[in-house]
Amino acid sequence: MSFQNGYKAQIVASSRESAVRYKKHLDAAMAAAPLELESLEKLWLRARRTPGQ
Repeated sequence: MSFQNGYKAQIVASSRESAVRYKKHLDAAMAAAPLELESLEKLWLRARRTPGQ
């Protein structure tokens, strides 16, 4: 699974079937909420740039 800016994620589950199920649901969630994910990514990047934390 890949995100904008080259970030990646890895799913670890107790079985291959569980991992496939997770990926299927995550793909659906990402397709349904691209603006929400983009907004969260922007907030995260802004927080990382905040000095003094």
